[in-house]
Amino acid sequence: SNGIDVVVQEVSDELATRAREELVAALDAELRKWGITQSEKKVVLGRVTFVSDIGLLAGTDMVIETVTEDLDTKKRVMRELDAVCPKDRIFITNTSTLSITEIAAESGRPDKVIGMHFLLPVTSNPSVSVVRGSETAKATSATAMEPSCATPTGRPLLTLIPCRFPPGICFPWINTTGSATGCLPPLLHGAAPINAPTALPGRF
Repeated sequence: SNGIDVVVQEVSDELATRAREELVAALDAELRKWGITQSEKKVVLGRVTFVSDIGLLAGTDMVIETVTEDLDTKKRVMRELDAVCPKDRIFITNTSTLSITEIAAESGRPDKVIGMHFLLPVTSNPSVSVVRGSETAKATSATAMEPSCATPTGRPLLTLIPCRFPPGICFPWINTTGSATGCLPPLLHGAAPINAPTALPGRF
């Protein structure tokens, strides 16, 4: 409903159909709680296309990989995406613990790969962590941050939290040392983007 067309690619037609059914169920749940209107549900469904052919991702502006949290699986998907997508296409890998640099190495375009992790609950929490790999270009980071632009109503679409490490590594460190050392302000729902601790070296 924020004006972004989305293509969801699954490994089979059956799973693509199931994914659409799950989206319909989630929207219906919001509808019952008066969280959205019937017209908003229709708009969302009209903007999301479900497919099984990975080749159809070639026509998108950006690809977000959200397969299981397994390094070998993510590497394989990066190789598959590289085979079908133009070389200027940015790949975003959704991970909370794995190395962005290792995943990007299999993409054929490590400068155009960046990590992103949607914080739970995804349907109501607008916060997203963004993690660069060792070769992620500044232009890639800037483009990945664009979804944080305000919606037509002026409300932020996402609150982006730049991190040097995925949240599975970074956030426990923040919880145990961040407040004690004063490296970070509190992570508040809807707060402005913050920088990761300067004490953490390098990129992940």
